[in-house]
Amino acid sequence: MDFIDTIIKNIPICISFVALLISLKNYLDNTKEKAPDLKIIQNLWTKKPRFELINESSSKLDETPSPSYLMFIPSKFFYCFKNQETISNLVLTPISYDVITEQIVGNQTKDSIVTSYLPVNFFGKKGSRDMPIKKLETVDKVPFEVLIATYPFMVIISNVDYVYRGKIKNKIILSTSIVNKELSIKQYESIMEYFNDTADYLETKINGDESIYSTVNKKVKLLANEIFNANPGKRDDNLIKIIGGTEGGYGGVLKEINAIITPLDPLEQYYATKNEKNT
Repeated sequence: MDFIDTIIKNIPICISFVALLISLKNYLDNTKEKAPDLKIIQNLWTKKPRFELINESSSKLDETPSPSYLMFIPSKFFYCFKNQETISNLVLTPISYDVITEQIVGNQTKDSIVTSYLPVNFFGKKGSRDMPIKKLETVDKVPFEVLIATYPFMVIISNVDYVYRGKIKNKIILSTSIVNKELSIKQYESIMEYFNDTADYLETKINGDESIYSTVNKKVKLLANEIFNANPGKRDDNLIKIIGGTEGGYGGVLKEINAIITPLDPLEQYYATKNEKNT
């Protein structure tokens, strides 16, 4: 009985000790410095469109990084079948680095680090109403309607080297208007291959005062026309590859980014509903 009485008497002490350990753990978790969290934030709904490399963590880098960027405007080929199914392919149109009008490097290594300004041509609002959309008139009798939609934002990919606590680290960032995602080296290499294959053919520059999204949409429609309306013997198979039309093309990275850009695509839903009403 003395043994049991001793245990009962010491229960409050044990509980207090455990509570102290939990409190200490919570304190250490709260005070522990989090690793840097680098992201690229787009702000295109302004007359001075821009994107920023930011560090959302409270920790500071050892020095200010000097990022470079691959910039694309995303477009999709929508294939609207009569059986109500709608599928899409992604095309990423490279944008010349020369479009950056000004780049401001801050004197801090957290919050806003580097801000890149773009011409007003990049002004863009989110939403399907502000997307340039064109219907392709196909010569061949195909079992679907082809639509080309260009999204009013950018796909920016940056391979960033930075120094933290004396160590050189790396992060590959994919940014859209609503998503920041870390890419693998393999995915980045596939994007670089895609960029090298398409830069000469698709790279787009500013056209006067025209919206860059309208300029890109016209260029991508020309691409679609060459793919769908060329004589079979003269069709360039490399163009099929550009829209991810070959098995395993670019490691499937276009398909992956296609899903990232619009997990639930409003156009796919809209045309599926439209087809339902027409049946």
